[in-house]
Amino acid sequence: MRKIYRGETRKWKAQFLRSDRIQFLSAIPLSSGSFLYYMLTRDKGFYLAKKSIGSDSLQNAFDLLQKQQDEVFSKDGKFTFDNYSSKAVYTYSYRNEFIVADTNLQLLYRGHTIDTNSIAKITLSTPDENGIIKMTSPPFVVNRKCSVSHGYLFINAALKADNQSKKQFTNSLTIDIYDLKDGKYCSSFLIPNEKKAKLMEFKMEGDKFIALFDQTLKAFKVTVAGINLNRR
Repeated sequence: MRKIYRGETRKWKAQFLRSDRIQFLSAIPLSSGSFLYYMLTRDKGFYLAKKSIGSDSLQNAFDLLQKQQDEVFSKDGKFTFDNYSSKAVYTYSYRNEFIVADTNLQLLYRGHTIDTNSIAKITLSTPDENGIIKMTSPPFVVNRKCSVSHGYLFINAALKADNQSKKQFTNSLTIDIYDLKDGKYCSSFLIPNEKKAKLMEFKMEGDKFIALFDQTLKAFKVTVAGINLNRR
C-alpha cells in the first residue's frame, strides 16, 4: 500500500498521514487537507477520486474515465494537475483523447489530440478462472508521457507526424502543446533524444523542459513562436 507523508520544506521533515489509509496508484495534493487520487480496482478498473484528510468517504468520479474494450487497459493513462488553471487532466495512453476536470472532478470537456486513433488498439485475452484479463500483444501507444504547466498540456507523441522524416522522429522527442482553456492544439517542438536511453519521465515548468533518460537528467529551455509558456 502506498503512503502519503506531509511536512514543511523549510524543515524537510515529514510525518505519515495515518488518517488516509486507502489504496491508490498516485495522489495529487490540492491543499494541506485534500487530495485527488488515481485509483484501480478489479470491478471499476481505473478511476479518479477526491478525499479530504480526516473524512471517511471518497468522492468517486467513476464516469469520468470511459472504457472501450474493458475497464482497465482501454482506460489506462496519465493523471496530472495544473496549478495555474486549477484543472485536473487525464491523458489516455492508447487513444487520441484527454479529459479536463475541475478540482471536484466535474467534467469540463473532453479534448482530442491531433492523432487520429480514437479507439484503443489493444488485444485482450478471455478471462481466466479468476476473472483476470491480460494483454496478448503489445499495445499501440498514442501518447507516451505528458506534463502540464501554466495552462498548457504537453504530450510526448508516440507516432510520427506526416511532415516528419523518419530520422527526425527517431532522433527527437516530439512534444505537442494544447491549451487547457479549450483543448485546442497550439504547436509542437522537438527535444534531442538521448542515444540508447529511454525517456522515463518529463516535466514542464514554464519554458523549462526537464527530462529523465534512464539515469540521466537533462534540462532544456524551450521557445515556441507565438506562445508564452510563462504566461501569468
